[in-house]
This record gives sequence, C-alpha cells and structure tokens, in this order.
Amino acid sequence: MASTGTGLSFFVTTERFAYSAASTPSGRKSASGLVWVMPNLSFIACVVCGNTPSFPLLTAGDEAVVVLCGRDAVQIRRRGVDLTALTKTVGPALRLANEYLVRWQDGPLTATCFKDGRVIVQGVADAAAARTFCDRWLG
Repeated sequence: MASTGTGLSFFVTTERFAYSAASTPSGRKSASGLVWVMPNLSFIACVVCGNTPSFPLLTAGDEAVVVLCGRDAVQIRRRGVDLTALTKTVGPALRLANEYLVRWQDGPLTATCFKDGRVIVQGVADAAAARTFCDRWLG
C-alpha cells in the first residue's frame, strides 16, 4: 500500500479490483468504487517504459534524432533557430507562435520548433522522414 501524503492510501496492482468501505467505529468515512490499473508492462523494451526506466532525453548529448516511444513522433536536435524568421517561413501552415516555440502543420505532420533548435515532428515514427520534413522547412 502507498500513501499520497494527503491521508489517502492506494494499492498498486496489475489487475482491476473492487474496493469498498464504510464508516468505522471511530466515525471515519471512506469511499467505494472500482479501480483500474494498467497491465504489467514488463515486456516492453523501451528504455523509459520498461523494467528499468531511465530518461535519456533529459541527459541527451549530441544525438541528432530520437524516435519518441509510443508518441508517433521524432525529436530532431538542430542548431538554434530564429523563431521570428521561421514564423514568416511557414506562413499559412502556422498553428502557434510565441517567444518559446513555433508550431506548424503540413498535411498529416505537425512540427514544433523550440528556440534552442529542438524540433518534434508528430505523425511520423521514421527518423529519415522526420529529418526530410525538417530539412524542407528549416533548410
């Protein structure tokens, strides 16, 4: 059993279960309901989702392209980008622009470019296709 720090406790399990409770002799009340928990994910080979999770993107060095597991997306590291110029370049494909990022859509693909040069291309799981997409828009 684990605690949330708010006086509530919960069980972690790989199956669904029902629970119920009522007022205790001391007058404490509790709720009842059905709890669903994700199945055992031990078979997943992903470094983030697997048995020994790690978070390589948080400490990534110069790895240029990373396929994001389960997201149908690819992250590409490029040099810093002038977001103001990129906003003008994408023109009518623009979906969102602010001081931190520019997001645009071209057909089924959506890209988000951050000012540090990271680009996340959504709608593709192939690194080569994502790089081609970025090259077309960012040069």
